[in-house]
Amino acid sequence: YKLGEQIAKLIVCDLAGSERTNRTHNTGARLREAANINQSLMVLGRCLELLRWNQNHPPAQRRVVPYRDAKITRLMQGTLSGNGKTVMIVNVSPCVRDIDETVHVLNYSSVAKEVINIPTNSGTPKRKMQLAT
Repeated sequence: YKLGEQIAKLIVCDLAGSERTNRTHNTGARLREAANINQSLMVLGRCLELLRWNQNHPPAQRRVVPYRDAKITRLMQGTLSGNGKTVMIVNVSPCVRDIDETVHVLNYSSVAKEVINIPTNSGTPKRKMQLAT
């Protein structure tokens, strides 16, 4: 390998804190942090939905994926668009009071599982390898 050559890239992103704010009673900085996490998750969800849409429709009907709408999606753009492999790990709760959040997380991850990518070395995205959840 040459000096300064990129061999691999690892992105680890913990999105803990996305729970409902009315249950946690967060205020101030914690409330802003939870709101930012929720916003990032919404943008990531939109990106995953559009990637799934684009792989199931002809090129003429494909839509632009809004990677620039959040820092997390900008960071993961190369990986999500076909130049790497992405793994999503989700945490679910067995508590009855958390059933709505658990169902939401499982639905979210099922969309991610349906996005298919083929990692390539070039900048041209190809879809075939399944994102693991």
